[in-house]
Formats: sequence, structure tokens, C-alpha cells
Amino acid sequence: MIWIAIRMLTGDAQKFFGLVFGIAFSTLLITQQLTIFVNLLERGASGVYNVSSADIWVMDPVSRTTDVAYAMPSTALDKVRGVPGVEWAVPHIRANASVRTKDGDLEGVAVIGVDDATLIGLPKNMVEGSADVLSRPDSVIIDDVGTTRMFPDQSPIGERLELNDQRAVIRGIADAIPSFTSTVVLYTKYSNALNYVPGTRNRLSFVLVGAEDPAAAKTLSERIERETSLKAQTREEFARDGVQFIIDNTGIPLNFGITVALGFIAQHWRG
Repeated sequence: MIWIAIRMLTGDAQKFFGLVFGIAFSTLLITQQLTIFVNLLERGASGVYNVSSADIWVMDPVSRTTDVAYAMPSTALDKVRGVPGVEWAVPHIRANASVRTKDGDLEGVAVIGVDDATLIGLPKNMVEGSADVLSRPDSVIIDDVGTTRMFPDQSPIGERLELNDQRAVIRGIADAIPSFTSTVVLYTKYSNALNYVPGTRNRLSFVLVGAEDPAAAKTLSERIERETSLKAQTREEFARDGVQFIIDNTGIPLNFGITVALGFIAQHWRG
């Protein structure tokens, strides 16, 4: 019976190879589109994934993602540190700026200020250099996306940038997950970031929190909200919100859904 089925399938070589090609192409299309779709959604949470040491993110109640945030007064940091169950809490600033290279090119960048003492807020891994370089004056660390975009044919180490009319020197390259828009990211100490990115009286974007008991992070986040009137989310919750923001505010799910549906239809028709 199996031999008869094979003979029936391969009796017309043209139809047989057309069928195989159609199924293979449809499968490739579905797999490729789903992979790109998941990768784009994950980039919505890249800011959270790049800070692996924080159990909880504390922010203004209207903030939605790492890129859509409303600044808080500096007193919010002391409020969070006073909540029972908080092992440590550090400031975190994320802001946009314009940078001019030595060649005169202008590039929009994201400036991320990490805690001066602990450097919590930096990506875990470095491509070149170490986190200690931020102790040197005017130091910044660029992400690997920025290296590719701004310095495609050379190493950026030692390059001087004009960051909002102030001097910044690249002394390291971070291995970071790219943001949804693939914006160039510069990491520096929190105190330096305040100088690089002038703004209003309130400058604190987030407070990163480490829990005494990481397993009880959800309970601690609820306690922080009750006692400070700020919004507090666990790392997983905040990452999920970043992904949901992309789904709710872009046409990506619809566009990729149509492409995948066409692949299924083509595969079914060929079958």
C-alpha cells in the first residue's frame, strides 16, 4: 500500500515537485515571519532585560515602558529605600539626546544613567572594556548597535563625542539587546547623565529595587505601591508591559498575521 501511495504521489513529476516546493516555501515563510515577529516584540522589553539585577522597577503611575516614562522627584528614591523588604534601591535615568561626532555627523541617542556607586543598570556583558571605565572623567559606554551605526569601519574606543555641547569619551562597548527602534545607547554614571541631559526639576526616570527575598518580589512591589503611591512592577511584569505596548500601538501583529495566514492558506491549497 505504501508503494502504491508513493507511485501515485510521484507519478506526475511536475506536480510532485511543485507540491514539495509549495509546502517548503510556505513553511519557510511562516517560520521566518514568526521569528521576526517574536524578535520585534521582545525588543519592546529590551530595557528591562538589559538590567538583570533589578527585581522591581518603581516609576511614576503614568509610566508605561522604559521608553515611555514620566520623571519623578529625587525624593522618590528615599521613599522606596524606606519600605521594609527592600535590600537596595538605586536611581536610573533614561533620556534622549543629540550627539555630534568628530566628523560633524548628528545622531539621536538614548542616554542611560546608572548608579554611581554600584553601576547597577549596565548590561551584564561587555564586548570591549569593563564597567570600571565609567570611573574616568567624561566616560560613556556605547552599545554594540551604536558601534555598528556610528563607527562601522573602526573601533569607537577613545572616540570623543559632543553630547549636548559637552565632551563625552567612549571607553567601552556593551553587549546589549537592541531597543525596538535600534536607537544608539550611551551608558554613563547617573551624576554625569544629569549634566549630559538638561531637563526639568524632576529627572529620576526609575528606581531599581533589589528585594531581600527575590521570591517575594510581587508582594514587595504591592507594599511599595501602598506606602509610596508610586507604580511598582516586578521585572517580569514590566517586561510584559513593554511587549504589550508594541502590540497595542503598532500594526506589527496585523501585518505579520496576514503574512502567516497567507502561508497557511498556500500550504493548505498545495496540500
